[in-house]
Amino acid sequence: MAVASQVPFVSPLANILNKATQLGYEIPQAAPDRESTILIQRMRELNQIRSEAGALHAELKLYEYVQQMSEKNILDEIKSMEASLSAMLAHIERIVRNKDALSAYLQQPYAGDHIVVEVEYQADVQTVFRKMTDTLNNVPRFIEALEWATRVNLDDDTIEKK
Repeated sequence: MAVASQVPFVSPLANILNKATQLGYEIPQAAPDRESTILIQRMRELNQIRSEAGALHAELKLYEYVQQMSEKNILDEIKSMEASLSAMLAHIERIVRNKDALSAYLQQPYAGDHIVVEVEYQADVQTVFRKMTDTLNNVPRFIEALEWATRVNLDDDTIEKK
């Protein structure tokens, strides 16, 4: 049929006309007006551009909103983590600076020759004393770990010594 070749953008209509011709209906051949065909084509292009622009605008607004919300949440989390880490670092630095006084304080009750304990509490004291001696024997390792923690700087996923 000649209609489909003359007006390429109306292929669904051309298919219908072809089917009608195959069924035996007589369809008059009219040459489409060139100006109206161009106008219709331009209007379709404009409508497609408008819909694409609308979709892009909506996507851009969504992206901007997500960016704003994620930046606010991330900044709040970072500030909270920074405050917590600063407080913990200050506490660890105080422990390391006062390690001698802390060690002496922990050992002070056992500095004498003996501790007087009543008979009924001797079994409990022996259990506690064993646990305390194990803990006190590990104090130097704990202090070394704390000293190490104050010497390292954990920035940008790297470990750098001060």
